Amino acid sequence: LQAAFLLAFILGFGVAKPFAAVVVSSRLFFSRRILALSFLLAASMLVECVGLPVFAGAPGAQVACVFVSSFFSSWLYGAAATYLEGRRTTEVLLAVLSFFLIYAGNLSRGTAALVLQAGCPPLLMPLAIGAVACPISIALYVAVDRAPPPSAADVATRSKRTAMTGAQRAAFLRRWGVFVAPQCAAYALLTGIRSVRDLYSQQIFAESLGVAEAPPYVFLIADLPGAICGGAVLLLLSRVPSNERAVFFNLGAQAASAVLLLSSTILFALKGLPGLAWQLAAGTGIFVPYLVMQTPIFERLLAVAQSEGTLSFLIFLSDGIGYVVSISMLLYRDFSPATAVAGGELALFERMAGGGAAVCLVLTAVSALFFRVAIGRAKRSSEDAEAGGEGSVN
Repeated sequence: LQAAFLLAFILGFGVAKPFAAVVVSSRLFFSRRILALSFLLAASMLVECVGLPVFAGAPGAQVACVFVSSFFSSWLYGAAATYLEGRRTTEVLLAVLSFFLIYAGNLSRGTAALVLQAGCPPLLMPLAIGAVACPISIALYVAVDRAPPPSAADVATRSKRTAMTGAQRAAFLRRWGVFVAPQCAAYALLTGIRSVRDLYSQQIFAESLGVAEAPPYVFLIADLPGAICGGAVLLLLSRVPSNERAVFFNLGAQAASAVLLLSSTILFALKGLPGLAWQLAAGTGIFVPYLVMQTPIFERLLAVAQSEGTLSFLIFLSDGIGYVVSISMLLYRDFSPATAVAGGELALFERMAGGGAAVCLVLTAVSALFFRVAIGRAKRSSEDAEAGGEGSVN
């Protein structure tokens, strides 16, 4: 049942992405953002939190509720990002948001444990938490909806952010697809690695430490360095005024993180690094690029392109590919004979972390090479146009 819940959770998020990519970048969504966000959040909470106790004797229906709830939840981040994009402070806002997103898993598990210890029946525990968290979240959405839009200076620096038609999305991908594709592939690999580490953290942490059960403090600190370092990189990125340099800065952070994940995994395999130190380094190597990729780098890419539009469709595109990889990795974990033996989860995670880091390093290099070529070509075209204009005047 646990494996079925996890697959329903990941599958619900993945299936929603193509629909969300089209709808959230449309004029219909932009004209009704607060209503759409409030509905998605409330529907996600009610379907799962009410469905689990109502269908207590029907595990199949419970799994279906998790799937539908996850389908609704899948829209929320990309939809909310439309309020944050196109501002000179976008990276600062993302730094704050990303820190809490990383820590949300451990926070929710800790809150659930406290509610259960207080005597709440297990099947009612999600509803008890959701009944408090959902209204607060909707109130925060309303506050964001009433905040001032990007200023004229923001628009001049980052380009105007609006809804996009299908033709506009296709034109953007034709121009920048060679940059976007390896970024999406690298992000997908990190999503899969993160999903396996997060969903099977108890086994992976315990096996890497060489104990029967990982102590609670490990869960509290395992992702803290990654959250802090990722937020720090985003804050530094916000201080880079040039959009072109910001893209290269972002790619450099991705490459450094891949090297950290790869080298720490190799050292752990060679018994040159303790299990806890490896988990802290691996968490940093996963979460720093996970935070600086996707939204931050696509934000600067739209600014470089000076294209009117929204990065939400790029968020859902990369997320969709990421969940395909996550589902594949989880299915491999569930049906692989290697994970049926002691230490199987740890060995699987080692292979995923080391191999994924090496591939991400190559993909980052491809993106950097294309971006340099594309920028050089654009500058030459601009210089030729200016020279032609001067010749006509003379």
